Amino acid sequence: MSRRRHQIDFTGGDDVAIVMSLCCLVLCLMWPLVLVAVPIVMTSGDRTLHQFLGTFSTFVSIFVLIIGHDHHRQYAPALLGSAGIVLMMSSLFCSADCCTAINAWITGSIGLHEVTFANWLAFSSSPCGAMLLMSAHLTNRRLMSGSHRGRRRK
Repeated sequence: MSRRRHQIDFTGGDDVAIVMSLCCLVLCLMWPLVLVAVPIVMTSGDRTLHQFLGTFSTFVSIFVLIIGHDHHRQYAPALLGSAGIVLMMSSLFCSADCCTAINAWITGSIGLHEVTFANWLAFSSSPCGAMLLMSAHLTNRRLMSGSHRGRRRK
């Protein structure tokens, strides 16, 4: 007796995940402009919005990439997505001071010579992770649509 495997069809899941990753990317890139426009934001030090958006987009991405892998059996989207998730999470949940030096430099509180390479690395890892996640979901969407050279595997 053969068992049929039930596949979840989450049409549009990659689009949702791409939009979530894009929101993370825009938030990361626009945050310095917000700090310049409204410097009081820097003194609050609240990272809740960043952590919520990053965590939520990570869970959506994991769910969609697992469904995609179950459908097309390709590892490229999962590998790209894993790298993106690691970069985003490492930036989101590093110490609260990881981006403080960059933010202080942007607002003019400190000089550029006081910003370390580690500060720049922490500051850039989340946008790079978001771009990797968007690439993973674009690849996953292409594979799910059947536009790749091979056939879908069951």
